[in-house]
Amino acid sequence: MRLLLRCDAGPSTGVGHTVRCAAVAEAATAAGHEVFWSGRLDGLDWLWAGLTTGPPGTVLPPADDSGALAGLAREHRIDAVHVDHYLLGDDLRDPLNAAGIALSTVEDFATGRRPGDVVVDPNLGADEQPRPDDGSSLLLRGPAFAPLRTAARRARQVRNAGAPAGDPPRVLVVMGGTDAAGLLPRVVAALAAAGAPAEVDVVVPPGRSPELPAGGAARFRAVAPLSDLPAAMAAADLVVSAAGTTVWELCCVGVPMALVLAADNQTDGYRTVVASGAAAGLGGIGDLAEPEPAGAVLRALLTDPAGRDALAHRARTIVDGDGAGRIVDAIAVAIHRVRIEPLGHRRDEAGDRPAAAPDERPAALPAQAPHSQARPSRALPSQAPHPQAQPSQALPSQAPHPQAQPSQALPSQAPHPQAQPSQALPSQAQQSPAQHSQALGSQAQPAPALRSRLATLADAELLLAWRNDPDTRRSSRSGDEIDLDTHRRWLAGSLDREDRHLLVVSDADGPVGTVRWDRDCTGWEVSITVAPERRGGGLAGALLRAGEDALRERTGTGTPLIAVVHRDNTASARLFARAGYVDDGTGPDDDGFRTLRRIL
Repeated sequence: MRLLLRCDAGPSTGVGHTVRCAAVAEAATAAGHEVFWSGRLDGLDWLWAGLTTGPPGTVLPPADDSGALAGLAREHRIDAVHVDHYLLGDDLRDPLNAAGIALSTVEDFATGRRPGDVVVDPNLGADEQPRPDDGSSLLLRGPAFAPLRTAARRARQVRNAGAPAGDPPRVLVVMGGTDAAGLLPRVVAALAAAGAPAEVDVVVPPGRSPELPAGGAARFRAVAPLSDLPAAMAAADLVVSAAGTTVWELCCVGVPMALVLAADNQTDGYRTVVASGAAAGLGGIGDLAEPEPAGAVLRALLTDPAGRDALAHRARTIVDGDGAGRIVDAIAVAIHRVRIEPLGHRRDEAGDRPAAAPDERPAALPAQAPHSQARPSRALPSQAPHPQAQPSQALPSQAPHPQAQPSQALPSQAPHPQAQPSQALPSQAQQSPAQHSQALGSQAQPAPALRSRLATLADAELLLAWRNDPDTRRSSRSGDEIDLDTHRRWLAGSLDREDRHLLVVSDADGPVGTVRWDRDCTGWEVSITVAPERRGGGLAGALLRAGEDALRERTGTGTPLIAVVHRDNTASARLFARAGYVDDGTGPDDDGFRTLRRIL
């Protein structure tokens, strides 16, 4: 896709919006997308130097209203626009959608709020706050969607290898990229008033020149803006920061922090982070008028390593660093949605009602879903389905037993007769409306009527026969046959699990196959098996739809779905492409499996 990022940076607005966009740019570029920028982006060489993408390749003129933004996007054949800007108004979506362009927009609680195809609020507690139903399609709310630079994830790994133990403690002071509120002198005064030994590095933006104390227990040093600020965080015993974008990088790295409320729009985020036990609060500008109160808080932190460790431990549980990739994934889904559904008639993913209906809640992804690029284990350690199944190898199985782990369609299974290899569909996230209409029109035959039900212990022998079928085992990571007693124990455990949904699907002629959904922290992963005696009848697509319908009844719309397909399994790839699953851009893993995603 061609993604346009709209943001500004400057003395009054700070650089946080641009830093967040830079993280999205890194994730989009890593996924193979083309990135464009629009905005006022002077004086940011220090930021570009720290990005994996380097300086932005294409910077377009600032577009300051809906008409200009839509015109700019049309001119450069943009597929989606990502806006991180409070002042552009709330009328951006319709002109973009009219041109087949998706809108992703960032808000901080109520600040910067506007309707979008994707709405991102990365603040802790955002997902617990009521939000007016403005017709937005997909809400990504909470720190799991905090867009962080690659440098933050790299610094997290460094910090994991061993936290520093400076004597005296090493302190980093950073009040944003511009220190728009002029807080540095007051923070420095508070650190001096703490009266505790410390080595203090003060990041001084261009145009600022705070006076640093020459004597006292703490030693101060001025440093220029850092291209790899997260690396400096990882080396610090304590960071004193404004309560803006930097907070999420600090959480990701896992650093003890003391926060200053630098602007009114930071109030909700400041309060929730401090209340969570992830940071100490120093108050706002007025609270720093006298240095002693904040100095007392800082002295307690500087003299209590255990207290600092507790803050760091809590902080690192809040953010995993993969939010930017999740945003890019959601934007890819939004493009597909915008292009196949006419403006004013946009349907939800179930296709049964308008997305902007006043009584409808927009879809929301799970707050703690790590991005696909992290490639977490297919089953969490507590979910290991069988003692012989290694958690790191818990890839989806078409058979209901975890030892059978074939790709999503068996190699011997004939593809649907309507989907010949010459008719393989392009990724639906990149189809034009005409392409999609043509693809839908080619599927003229009616789908068979299937019924699904929850599996029971009475299905043990049927499911085992499907699992032990030679073709199934040839496509499995473990080709050994399973005995009935072992299988019954596995089935009994599966039926009791809240994170597994095991279905048997039938039609008028009898059982068609099984669909299994396994929930991990990225969503619900599908595994399907067509009964050996029913293969070749074009039932795989209908089987998958029946499984999705059953899951929708359980979870509602907006649920993230995952399919993992081997790169050589073209029939399975076509099946999931027809169903709207999109490659997440991470490429095959070491075993050749690709991850596909869609929103239910």
